[in-house]
Amino acid sequence: MSNRIDLSTSHSLALAQRLDTAIAHHKKGETELIEHIGERRFNAERQYRKQKELLESIRASEGEKKLAQLAHIESRIGTTHEQRRAHIKHFAHATMRDLTVLAQDAREAWLGKLQGRRMMAERDMKSGLAKADNSQAERTEPLAQQRDTLLELDRRARSAFSGYDTLVNLLRREKNSAVAPTLPPEQFASHLADTERHTQTAVTQLAAFQEYALPRFFRAVPILALTLVIVLIIAVLLGMGLAAQSTVGGIAALGCFGLFIIHRIGLSQSRTTAEATAQSISAGILSLESANAAAKAMHDHDRSAAQTTGDAIKSHIEKEWERADTIEAEYREAVKEKIKTNVPRALAKNDALLTLKRQRIAATRSLILGHLKGDADGQKKQHRQIFDTESADINADETQRWATLAASWQATVPPAYAELDAIAKASTRNSPAWTPRFVSDWGAPAAFTPAARFAQLDLDLARHPAGLPKDPRLALPGPAQLRVPLSLAFPAEGSLLIETSSTGSAEVVGTLNNIMLRLLANTPPGKVNFTIIDPVGLGQSFSGLMHLSDYEETLINRRIWTQRDQIEERLAELNEHIEKVIQMYLRNEYATITEYNEKAGSVAEKYHFLVVADFPAGFSETAAKRLQSIAISGPRCGVFTLIHWDQRQPLPDGFAIDELRKGSVCLRAEGGGFSAGREQAEAGAALVLDPPP
Repeated sequence: MSNRIDLSTSHSLALAQRLDTAIAHHKKGETELIEHIGERRFNAERQYRKQKELLESIRASEGEKKLAQLAHIESRIGTTHEQRRAHIKHFAHATMRDLTVLAQDAREAWLGKLQGRRMMAERDMKSGLAKADNSQAERTEPLAQQRDTLLELDRRARSAFSGYDTLVNLLRREKNSAVAPTLPPEQFASHLADTERHTQTAVTQLAAFQEYALPRFFRAVPILALTLVIVLIIAVLLGMGLAAQSTVGGIAALGCFGLFIIHRIGLSQSRTTAEATAQSISAGILSLESANAAAKAMHDHDRSAAQTTGDAIKSHIEKEWERADTIEAEYREAVKEKIKTNVPRALAKNDALLTLKRQRIAATRSLILGHLKGDADGQKKQHRQIFDTESADINADETQRWATLAASWQATVPPAYAELDAIAKASTRNSPAWTPRFVSDWGAPAAFTPAARFAQLDLDLARHPAGLPKDPRLALPGPAQLRVPLSLAFPAEGSLLIETSSTGSAEVVGTLNNIMLRLLANTPPGKVNFTIIDPVGLGQSFSGLMHLSDYEETLINRRIWTQRDQIEERLAELNEHIEKVIQMYLRNEYATITEYNEKAGSVAEKYHFLVVADFPAGFSETAAKRLQSIAISGPRCGVFTLIHWDQRQPLPDGFAIDELRKGSVCLRAEGGGFSAGREQAEAGAALVLDPPP
């Protein structure tokens, strides 16, 4: 399926846009070049004529009049010079006179800026302090919750350990061994996390301790109470004379000893768990105290930073405030210095301007006098030489500009024409016109054709108001009206999405039928099949293709599908096929099924096309999700979509239409025709869909 000519729709559109833009650009360049060279020639000729007329007027005894005019101009220049000189001195005098007021205004402006900075500093300091307090409140809330949890754990542990004083003492000993940190670490979040972890560990350990039966028994019935019961029983037996004193004493001793042994066994079983529980509670308390200390340190630091910054800014402003008088004095000195420097400079510039103008008048006077003395012919020859030199420069500039513009034209327009011609020829070979001769001469192809034509762009390169370039060096290498074929290219751009606001447009249905017939004509037998969904037309839109089932029903997946549950099942089958291709054929060896098929030869995998009319009619949310999955993963597995989207119908919840657009060639019905996007609009081309045979 490899092909050196790129027949994709996006490439054709971009090429048409690039060609149209290049021609418009060169037409503009031609116009600008002609205007530029024409303007230069006009100016050169006008200047030459002006000089010639001047010399001729002088030769015709106009010299005395010109000299009088020069004298008048020179007088006016002198008057203007004196007026400017007086204005400069007046400005300097007025500035020095008003210097006190100006300096005071500068001082007030300085103080006003300082006052504004002070107000902003106070506002920022209050905001910083409030932010520190709010942050502290946010930190202390989880600490309070952890404190309550630890206190409740300690209470529950004391209750659970109450059958053994030794275990209760563990809680006291562990708590007493917990030493509050003297230097709180600046890691509040870490200490809070440690507290939560120790608390959770203590909860787990306490739950494990409560599983022991003997501690639960001795918590409910203390050993001292059991001992008293045994003593009372012995006393009763002795008082009633029911047993001998020695026998009763032995039984009592044995009972007390056994009770002691059982009590010790319970202690031995649960001691390790109790110690772990007590240690976790103690560690939690220590981490909580560390977190409290860290939170307080952070709060103190934040408030101190806000206060310090605010105080520093205000202190700086106070120092600046004291410079108000200095600012006024500095302003005075700066203005004086400017007057001292700029006034002489302005006067000198005024004098230099007077000198320059007088020099020009003197040169003109000399020219007039020279002509009056008979030098007019020589000066006329000199001006002719100047004009000829400038004309030669203009001609050289024109030649160079035309060479550059023509080279740019040859580098862009003819190659684009050649590529469009190659695309048209390749498209004609791949997708010839539907004619009786084509049908009679058709033979089954041996390999899958990598493109299927579906439309053409009618491009008029002369549509711009300015028209085409007129110079032969910028002549078109072909006609101004071009027809650019548009094709589905596999596997990169093998899917099509047509968006309309009407249902079952005959033109759209015809295009879908045409593409399917084109695919059948361009594909080896048995290497392509279709799944057709037509919930609105109930199969009528594609009824002509049902003749295929008379020969092989798998070509159209048995029938045209119209019902909601049928649609879900067919899309599920396509998703399963995609999974099989990925897992059995592509794996991590091939990027697309195209690469696999190039090496598979006669056992190449089929290409599948899902054809949908009037989407999303008949699509449930499940079917829409499956369609979205096919649009994303299908092309690399040889599964492509040909979809007509009726925009009047709402899309299923959660369906991302951009996933369809992203992997498809998109056409949109606009103004009685169809648009393929920005490139077509910029090229000013009309899109014409290919009709079915």
